[in-house]
Amino acid sequence: GLLGPYGSLRLVTIDTEAPSENFGALERKDREILDIASCLEPFTQRYFGFEMSTRSSGYLLEAGAGTEMPPTEFTAKECLKWLNIFQWQRFMCIYFMGPEPGTLELQPFDDVSGGHTLNVRPGMWVLLRSDVLGHRFASGNSYTLSSFFLQMNSDAELRRKQANFRPPQSA
Repeated sequence: GLLGPYGSLRLVTIDTEAPSENFGALERKDREILDIASCLEPFTQRYFGFEMSTRSSGYLLEAGAGTEMPPTEFTAKECLKWLNIFQWQRFMCIYFMGPEPGTLELQPFDDVSGGHTLNVRPGMWVLLRSDVLGHRFASGNSYTLSSFFLQMNSDAELRRKQANFRPPQSA
């Protein structure tokens, strides 16, 4: 998912598609995420085995100890949007804005690998494989800006063929 229960108290979507003559600091950092995705994209097929097609919107996440506010209920349209993101996500780019430092816990989705904890501080960037690593952020009052880099949807069939998956036999 996002950054766990303490790293995702509240979420705001950053709309960089909206026309604006002067971007603020948040929009400039969101543009840096786009630059990172553009630099990574030419290498994903060769080194990771998939084509990267796009990125999600930028998300400003608030971290902290908790809130008394009940969780937001999603509409069916919002659920489908997040389902699509979580299905096709391959990388998560995170910018730690602060003001407080925190820890980012990384845990591979397997039964044998151990986890790792990163101490993060304001101004730090992390790029992680969100499809193979569970990730949780814990901090005092802090904010992150993040975006998911998504696999091209149309190459899933090609990847199945390359992995020698055979269709089920008719009886």
